[in-house]
Amino acid sequence: MKTLSVTIDDAVYESVENIAGELNTSVDVLVREYLGGLNRATGQRQAVPESNAESDQRQRAELVEALGKCNLVLGYRPTREQTYER
Repeated sequence: MKTLSVTIDDAVYESVENIAGELNTSVDVLVREYLGGLNRATGQRQAVPESNAESDQRQRAELVEALGKCNLVLGYRPTREQTYER
């Protein structure tokens, strides 16, 4: 596995670090998944297949992104009065 050094703006890193925290992962994993996604998008095979944990994290991140794009409200419960309104 190769090591990659990247220089980015502090604000960008902090933002990505917050996103990684929300997804229960690290910035390194997000970058690795992003670059792997570029590799898959171009039809090239990955040199190292992703593990089940990495696959789960990638799928979770994709789900969070998809849910963020829709207007779905999860966990809404009407009050008793709203339920039995006549």
